[in-house]
Amino acid sequence: MHCKKKRRELLIFAGYPEDYTNVKYHCSDCEDTGFTQFGECDCLKRELARITIESSGIGGLVTEQSFENFDLKYYATSQKEYESMKKNLDFLKTYVEKFNDSTSTSLLFVGATGLGKTHLSTAMATGIIYKGYDVIYDTAQNILSDFEDERFRKDNLNESKGYLTKKYFTCDLLIIDDLGTELTNTFTLSVLYNLINTRVNSKKPMIISTNLMSKELNQRYDQRITSRLLGAFEPILFHGKDIRMQKLN
Repeated sequence: MHCKKKRRELLIFAGYPEDYTNVKYHCSDCEDTGFTQFGECDCLKRELARITIESSGIGGLVTEQSFENFDLKYYATSQKEYESMKKNLDFLKTYVEKFNDSTSTSLLFVGATGLGKTHLSTAMATGIIYKGYDVIYDTAQNILSDFEDERFRKDNLNESKGYLTKKYFTCDLLIIDDLGTELTNTFTLSVLYNLINTRVNSKKPMIISTNLMSKELNQRYDQRITSRLLGAFEPILFHGKDIRMQKLN
């Protein structure tokens, strides 16, 4: 006791706070171990979520696109469109709340550009990541580019099969944005079918967004792909006028 008192006096005399030599934790709940008596500490969960968000493909969009700032006023010019989009928003919020990587259905977002498909995909990805799931989010073009690089590049990166693409098969939720904007050829069609079919058969959920309606999907892709998209995915239809154009006006 005397030693502690003497130490405090010396610290104060030297111009330091009396607790200067005490260990100071960033998190007092777990004392920076990441765990409490109840399991993982909230600080560890937040850090894991931050790292997952950075690697998921949505890093820069998180602060810009959330459920909270998804404004239904842009659909208010039509009561029917407003009610449809409100129903979509409520459904997708519930989807996130109840998400399970082995039982949740796959979703197909369909609608013209600028109607909020990417915004709501980002919001969903963020919410599901914070529930502790592994989410990968990218455009169809970037995803297929990884498969092309893995197949055709001749360098050390390809010594391990699946170096670039394994994550698309194994993640808890795969979100593919802008299906239909990628270059279509025999290779990309084969990859796309294999990816979708493998995840459907493994009961691993996906969210795919596209500007193409069913007729256009049938024209662009072979029947194997469209039958999966239109048969194994629950369609979420987006209505309204281009929000980006509305903001400009």
